[in-house]
Amino acid sequence: MRFIWLRASLFYASILAMCAFGFPAEAQWERATPIDSINGINCFAANGGRVFAGGGSNYIPFNVLFQSDDSGETFFVVYRNIYVSAITASGNNVYVAHEFYTPNFDISSSAVLYSSNAGTTWTDRGSSLPATGINSILMSKESVFVATDSGLFFSPDSGVSWSNKSPEGGSQQIPSIAVSGSIIYATSLDTTDLLYCSTNQGSDWTFLGNDLEILGSCGSTIFAESSRGTVRSIDSGVTWTSANVGLLENDSTNIGKFASIGNYVIIGPSGTPSEGMVYLSSNFGESWIPLGTIHRLYSLGAVGPYALAGSDVVGTYRQLFSNASAKVEQPTPLPSFYISPNPTSGMVTISGSITRATVTNVLGETILQIANPNASETTLDLTNEPAGTYFVRVESANGTTMQKIVKE
Repeated sequence: MRFIWLRASLFYASILAMCAFGFPAEAQWERATPIDSINGINCFAANGGRVFAGGGSNYIPFNVLFQSDDSGETFFVVYRNIYVSAITASGNNVYVAHEFYTPNFDISSSAVLYSSNAGTTWTDRGSSLPATGINSILMSKESVFVATDSGLFFSPDSGVSWSNKSPEGGSQQIPSIAVSGSIIYATSLDTTDLLYCSTNQGSDWTFLGNDLEILGSCGSTIFAESSRGTVRSIDSGVTWTSANVGLLENDSTNIGKFASIGNYVIIGPSGTPSEGMVYLSSNFGESWIPLGTIHRLYSLGAVGPYALAGSDVVGTYRQLFSNASAKVEQPTPLPSFYISPNPTSGMVTISGSITRATVTNVLGETILQIANPNASETTLDLTNEPAGTYFVRVESANGTTMQKIVKE
């Protein structure tokens, strides 16, 4: 144990020295100021302007859960002495998946912290999870899913009880999961990445294909990494198209980090840590803009108007999405169509030449899709849909645009 603490002290001193000289990062990335600023940041979760950031390293004094109430400008410590692997937040509910290590740096147990009041108080949950690495955690409706190296685990009661919901029914490694509307996506690692989806909270699974590691979702668009590069699907994983426009050649097959908010998607290189470019898309992955690099990148996140980046030695960075937009020399063409009426009582008309129109509800569920209409006007019938807010995604020769409509 004395040797471990000596290693920790030496590590701490070396990081302070590195911080004094600085680290290479794109000029438009600004560094946040957590209390223990040398902590590695493994993961983010945001809700409103509140951000949770999980710190962790094999050096136990540096394992900390941070919180920010100002969109990631400053952080403070809310929990110490846990190695945070993954976080998810929605409303006042926050789940933090973490691991405990032995003095030899082997995983001794895995658990989940739960807060029902936005991080004010915490309750230990997940004691029945296996002692294995945790790769991801997410919420779907009122349930929680945890992807581990020994299976996919599901809790319907805020983490009090857990059951195995692995797509293949065993203890295979689940490197990544994602949710889009009411659909859960899970990648199971065999000799290759096998992608599955479930529409009933993991009770049944549908095989979607191999060589697909799910990255995440943005609205009804889901993203995955394959040997062909980054790919996306707008039909719940039935078909996939390339999403590599704007990525450097060496980066297109090396994406492993993902975050999204609104219509923005942020991706970065795989590996922990990694060196390489971080990219932003504002058109659901049709094209990408470089955001710059972060030294020893560990994680990506998003809150409000900011992209977030976590490093394993220098803490957290953020950058305004508008900074990236300013890097594009050619302006985005204006939409060549017009949607009316809005609000509507049921019938909506798209005036102009388009190639596809997709309507989703606030849960990200696709309720209507029209492909390749052969007319200068396209009619969308929402008569049988309940009143509320919907999103129309229109694809045309000028690109892709999302517009909100309201049914009264």
